[in-house]
Amino acid sequence: MKKRLLSVAIAASLSIGAMDAYALADRTPAAAEDKTTVNYTNTIDVSTVSTLSAAGTTLNLKLLSKAGVGLNETRYVRFDFGNTTFATNDIHKDALVITNAAGTELGTSTSQAFTVNLVSGHEGKVGTSHVIFSIKVPETWDADSDPATPDSDNKVIPSSSRLVFTPGNGSQTNLGVNNTEAITYQYRLFEKEVGASDPDNNLSLVGDSGDYVRFFPPYEVKMTPSLLTADVASDYSRFVDSKKSGYVAKEIIFDLTDTTGIGALNLPDGTTKVTNLATVLKETTTLDVAGNFAAIASAGGIYDNAAKNRIYIDANNSASSAKCDNVNSAATSLTAELATFTVGNANITKANKAILCIETNTGPAATENGGEIPASVYSASFNGVPKTGHLALGFSGLDAGKVKRNGAQLITPFFTLNESYTPRFYLVNRGSQAATFKIALASDASKPISAGDITEGTIPANGALLLKGPQIATPLGGRGSAVFTVSAPCNLISGVFQNRTNTTADPNIGSGDFDSIPMQMPEGECK
Repeated sequence: MKKRLLSVAIAASLSIGAMDAYALADRTPAAAEDKTTVNYTNTIDVSTVSTLSAAGTTLNLKLLSKAGVGLNETRYVRFDFGNTTFATNDIHKDALVITNAAGTELGTSTSQAFTVNLVSGHEGKVGTSHVIFSIKVPETWDADSDPATPDSDNKVIPSSSRLVFTPGNGSQTNLGVNNTEAITYQYRLFEKEVGASDPDNNLSLVGDSGDYVRFFPPYEVKMTPSLLTADVASDYSRFVDSKKSGYVAKEIIFDLTDTTGIGALNLPDGTTKVTNLATVLKETTTLDVAGNFAAIASAGGIYDNAAKNRIYIDANNSASSAKCDNVNSAATSLTAELATFTVGNANITKANKAILCIETNTGPAATENGGEIPASVYSASFNGVPKTGHLALGFSGLDAGKVKRNGAQLITPFFTLNESYTPRFYLVNRGSQAATFKIALASDASKPISAGDITEGTIPANGALLLKGPQIATPLGGRGSAVFTVSAPCNLISGVFQNRTNTTADPNIGSGDFDSIPMQMPEGECK
């Protein structure tokens, strides 16, 4: 029977730290150390899952001994673990395995094997977080019958040997977990038992410390925003180049986190790894996109199934393929301000080049809603539905793109055509080119107005144009509002609305007091 004697104490504290969901550094240990860190998903629901199973070899901790043990010597190895305690069973003496650099176990010859035992009072009981092993080498050693190769100091267990803490050996001691902060370890090798028994003793022969178990997000959600431009030339019924559709997000990624350098993340059972999103998420997982969806409503402003198919994820794109030609995932629910997609647990990878598409339904046709494409900013939130034993990661406030308008709109919310005073509209163009405009009127139902002689025109370059109320609307006594849509950059266009008191019966002449009010632009028009 094989015997080993090593004194190790394990005491550590487990704490949960904020992790950058997209920054997993390469934490591969240096080959000379063979140090191993075990990596788990940080979605573990510690309110229902209280232990990490030591089944198999997942929780094995392999360290360079850094100091040897010679003939007729006894040394004590102490492990202290942070942010955890031993659970289920006490540590077994076989939990410490000593190997050479090649991984061959030492001390396997029964005639002259060293012995490894637990130190009384420090046996790694359930509920504690440290353990001490003693290693005793006999007075004689036949190197020919054992894999151990004494080092230059004639140490039977050389300083190049590996100490492998193997909690799955013997009675299998699981590790308690109550958060997803790193579980840490501290290793120290002592000459005397009394030194090893003192947790504050810093006079060890050698030592090491670091992370034993770490937790990382198993998946990521990213969106790369893009810009769609509603075109003034189409009266904002189409996007630039007369297109009815386009994408506001040019990349959507809902996929496993890149764990290059640390390997696939473990689940608490010690044998299963996160190999796809279905490992931790249910098919009912959704993605919400908030913004203004008035442009995609069906006729009558209805958000029906046809409208839901006008906001969709196109998940099959390549450099050579057309964009927004595949409705892979249409909205499953839609209002004027919120679209919800059931993305389930299917990976939307970088290779898919998924995009978020909008198809406008504005225009005068009977099946269209007759409106305009509004300027809008879109944001997204991910609503993960976790599987039993897991929690969902939160992703909100993702920039999902925007729609802006070219050109400019100047709005007078209210004016009255009256014999006593004349409304006037001053349109200013600071650009180097003339700018055309169109006028749209809306009537007060009780005092309706209709278009006057001027319904469109041109503002001269670096100039201004005065329009009087009776020129753009009729009859006198009518009330309404006016919107001037100008084919020029909005930062070059402005306007002033004036109400002027008349002293004659002719509303086109008149003089007297007047009020000047800057004409409005839609919110976000020039952003």
